[in-house]
Amino acid sequence: MLWRDNDAALEPMLATSDLTAELVPVSQSLHQTAEIGLQALDGLQKGETISADVQKQDLAAIAIAEKPQAVLLLTVAPSVELLVKTLKAQ
Repeated sequence: MLWRDNDAALEPMLATSDLTAELVPVSQSLHQTAEIGLQALDGLQKGETISADVQKQDLAAIAIAEKPQAVLLLTVAPSVELLVKTLKAQ
């Protein structure tokens, strides 16, 4: 939840400097990846399934997050990808 919520706190500060402005997409990507991961964990706990379309969209978003941004890697992305793949698609 901290990763998901951190973007809202960081974005105003990151945008104030040219040095940190390039980190805005990284923060947004971490937010989205964390949101996907939390939804996957919730679904796994409840034994729910996920639609094939949503799973495909989530995996596509994670694939983008796994690519280097601002010379940084989101190291949480592969773990979230595993969570999404573990959910049963309908």
